[in-house]
Order: sequence, then C-alpha cells, then structure tokens
Amino acid sequence: MAKYPLVLLDNDGTLMDFKQAQAHALFTMLEQFGLETGPEVLSAYDAINNSVWEEFERGEITKPQLQDKRFVLLAEHLGKKDLDPKEMNLAYTAALGMCTFEEPGAVDLLKALYGKCTLAVITNGIERVQNSRYNRSFLKDYIPYLFVSEAMGAQKPSKDYFDKVFDILKDFDRSDAIILGDSLTADMAGGKNAGVATCWYNPKGLKNNTDVVPTYEIKELSEFLPIVFGE
Repeated sequence: MAKYPLVLLDNDGTLMDFKQAQAHALFTMLEQFGLETGPEVLSAYDAINNSVWEEFERGEITKPQLQDKRFVLLAEHLGKKDLDPKEMNLAYTAALGMCTFEEPGAVDLLKALYGKCTLAVITNGIERVQNSRYNRSFLKDYIPYLFVSEAMGAQKPSKDYFDKVFDILKDFDRSDAIILGDSLTADMAGGKNAGVATCWYNPKGLKNNTDVVPTYEIKELSEFLPIVFGE
C-alpha cells in the first residue's frame, strides 16, 4: 500500500515540458504576426511571463489581466506597441493547446503510479489550454482528475483551491496526499497552506530562496516513486 495514496501533480514543468511548449507556441504566434523570433525574444518573453504569473499567484491580477499584460509588455519590448495583445494571446494559446511535450520520465512515472494511487492534475494554467493538452496527451490515459484553477474559482497556492480539491476527493484525508510540482510559490506554498506533504521537482538544482520548505526534493521524476510508496 502506498504511503501517499493520493498524488496531486502539477502539469507544466513537472509532467509536461513547458519550456519546449512555450517556445513552440511563442514562435508560431510571432511568425503569424510577421515578427522576429529567436533566443533573445524567447528569453524576454519567458521573464515577462514568469513575472506576471507570480503576480497572479499573489492575487494581484486576474487571469484575463495576466493574458493581456504579458503581450502588452512583449509588444513594448519588440517596439510594436500597436499590436493587439488579445489577438496575440489567442494565437499563442491556440498553439500552446496543441503542445503535449513530455517532461523526461513523466510517462514512466505515471505508469508506475497508475492503479496504485489516485492521480489528479492541479494547475493554474488557462482552462481551454489545459483541457486541450490533457485530452490530446498521455495524461488522459493515467489521470482521471484535472483541477484547473479557472474552473475551480481559486488558484494555487491558496488554501481555498485545495479545499475545493478535497471537497471533490472526499475519500481522502490530507495526510493521504502529496503534491509534486516544480514551483515553490504555487505548488510547495500551496501544500504548506493546505496542510499537505510536498515534493519539489528541481531538475536544475536551483537554490530555494523562499521561506517555503518542501517535505521532499528530487532532481529526477523516478526519485518520486520511493517517496510515494514509503520505501
């Protein structure tokens, strides 16, 4: 029997390779608008996107404001202030919704957990994008639950979000659950707020500069299995 019979899994950067998906979607959108692509533009957008998502996680902006702001800032960076951020966002999210790139070891991890634990995706991603990727990808074969913040009416790392998750997963106590994710500010902080064990997926060996202390830390997804099964 698993030590943690309920496994709550972040998607982007944990199960799916978000960096690869982001680059593909960004360049697809930029090419549609006849704009330059390349490493510098990707780096600038990545910094912008990370910044506005952190604002969202802190409750400082709404999801629609996030989607507009990141492309307003990108257009300013490109010197193209006349571009419509809503059109840019629609083109970007349409391309992103087609991307199902796997994080290394994700399918093997789900195969090993499937049938032994109840699995659920917990994500702050845009609902239509997450639904599209879920339905097109390997996730659907192993994970029966998809909890998208837009549909839940609350987002990670709020306690309210996890309260709603456990309202649906009524058969589990919080001591039964563990969160696996790559974000200290959304996933690990969410676990702290919700009273749930956490495992920080940190493949690059980043330094933890927050006051959030994960229960566990791993560099490869395969290292998660002995944690779940208490080995």
